[in-house]
Amino acid sequence: MISTPIEAIAFVLIAISLIKIIVIAIDPMIWYRNVVKVIFSNKRTTQVVSLTLAAIVLYYLLIELSIIDIFASIFFMALIMMFGFASFGAKFLDVAEDIYKRKNVLNRYWFYTSIWIVLLLWGLQELFS
Repeated sequence: MISTPIEAIAFVLIAISLIKIIVIAIDPMIWYRNVVKVIFSNKRTTQVVSLTLAAIVLYYLLIELSIIDIFASIFFMALIMMFGFASFGAKFLDVAEDIYKRKNVLNRYWFYTSIWIVLLLWGLQELFS
């Protein structure tokens, strides 16, 4: 039974993931039209909603875990994602090249970078205090 916010968060991820796999097994374009296209057609709304949800999830994670535990989990997820994305290497290289060719990459993504810097410094502070 779901009895904690962490369990609720895990349940949401599990439920969405299972629904996604089932829908994609039936017809991948249903997922594309009704989820992917909707999410990425409005960049600003997607950014605000995802950042808000990330803050809420982080809040509840920090009730039970340390920032170090969270970073270890992020690293695990990043490796799983890298494994999956590797099969699309050429397409990702094209996108990455477009991003890195521009001048002032960090200035362009300053807000996202600032969030990571704060989290990284927090993690370092926890590790060495």
